Amino acid sequence: MKNLFILLVLAFINAINHQAHCESKHIFLLAGQSNMAGLGGVAKRRWDHVVPEPECIRNPNIFKLNAALNWEPAEEPLHAGIDIRTNGIGPGMPFANSLLRKLPDYGVIGLVPCAISGTRIVQWQKGTDLYHMLLSRAQAAVKQNGNDSSTIEALLWYQGESDTKNERDAYAYKGRLEQFITDLRTDLNLPHLLIIQVVLASGKKEYLLEVVRKSQLHIVLPNVKCVDAMGLALEDDNLHLTTSAQVRLGNMLSDAFIDYTRIDGRICISICCEYTASAHSNMAGLGGVVKNKWDHLVPPESSPNPNILKLNAELLWEVAEEPLHSGIDTNVTNGIGPGMPFANSLLQTIPDYGIIGLVPCAISGTKIIDWQKGTIFYNQLVDRAMVALQNDDGSFNTIDALLWYQGESDTMSQADANAYKGRLQQFIIDLRADLNLPNLLIIEVALASGGKNYIDIVRQAQLNTELPNVRCVDARGLPLQRDKLHLNTTGQIQLGNLLTDAFISPF
Repeated sequence: MKNLFILLVLAFINAINHQAHCESKHIFLLAGQSNMAGLGGVAKRRWDHVVPEPECIRNPNIFKLNAALNWEPAEEPLHAGIDIRTNGIGPGMPFANSLLRKLPDYGVIGLVPCAISGTRIVQWQKGTDLYHMLLSRAQAAVKQNGNDSSTIEALLWYQGESDTKNERDAYAYKGRLEQFITDLRTDLNLPHLLIIQVVLASGKKEYLLEVVRKSQLHIVLPNVKCVDAMGLALEDDNLHLTTSAQVRLGNMLSDAFIDYTRIDGRICISICCEYTASAHSNMAGLGGVVKNKWDHLVPPESSPNPNILKLNAELLWEVAEEPLHSGIDTNVTNGIGPGMPFANSLLQTIPDYGIIGLVPCAISGTKIIDWQKGTIFYNQLVDRAMVALQNDDGSFNTIDALLWYQGESDTMSQADANAYKGRLQQFIIDLRADLNLPNLLIIEVALASGGKNYIDIVRQAQLNTELPNVRCVDARGLPLQRDKLHLNTTGQIQLGNLLTDAFISPF
């Protein structure tokens, strides 16, 4: 039995080593000086060995690149073997544990500790030993894993206290920090690497502390986020964060990273466009609208979700909420549409899908000819799509689909109805070409209502679009408002679910 036990232990250790070296990781670099290395619980160069639970405990999905450049399960003190000073609790483990609690499916995290106590920013400039150490460990972290899918997600940076000792260093801090970031991004070939820097909580001279803090808060480089440590509890030396403060800082860092992921290239965009009969809109949504007044009843399926954003009329991302087309379609009073039910349903079906960006473009009472290339509405659609695609840092999002519900206005005359199929196909061809997305998925809704004489002509055109990667959802039979034209709130929710099913079905 003893031999069996030994074999089991060896097998377990080998399994851990295999996971450490082979599984893809989200890599985070940790650099700076003693407050990043962590002196929480350290007094008179002795650590109290108190490890807060659950914030700082070991986690099978958190690894550390040790001094020998090998991956091992991470544990406190995280910087042991890296910073020769006596280390205690730092922000690294609380950050990683907090991130995994907030994003349970995030995967494996690889922490690369590089902080060295008592260092000035000039000691981290390109060509110095510390810069070379940071660069070498970052490169080794990716190479050591042996997995091309591992990525360096961010540099967590907490440094500057040593630059508050004299005016020369304090006033030179901003330029030196910006040069350090620029050089590091260049040498790592990661021009948009996220930098999350901690704005100082303490320093040597109060007036110079404010100089350095101002430099940190007003850095002009893109993709740099700040977390302000001012006010966090300090040890008796009034310089180093306590254990509880380090735990709090770790949570703040994870919040900053998650906020970044909500606006970066991981956003998946669904462009919502519509055109409907008379002065109303089934894509913009009139669910709950009677006599131009919305009842303000928002069903759970349409509730706001922090993972669902909207490109508003000012071309800025904001948390989406009903009425989704508010500020976009000004021709009518908007209510519940299919956009929010679609997005919520998609996230319920695929919980780890990511961030959804909705780009509402619907305008009431328009015919298909109003959306042909060169028209105001076509140009507005293309412009909003292009803005949604690109982030301020130069990175790009992806447009996953065009959700299309239009045609009621084309059922009023035989000429428009007969021309509908050709006009719709030309619109799709032109839009794909101008967005440079030749295979853009189009999910169109076959009409539920319209002029009774020609609705079937338009419906047949929609149901038989002769273009690749066009899917059709049939709205016929969904419940309508009393006007027999617009879907009611229940109908819009059902339509949102149908759109989700159509989007998922190819995959």
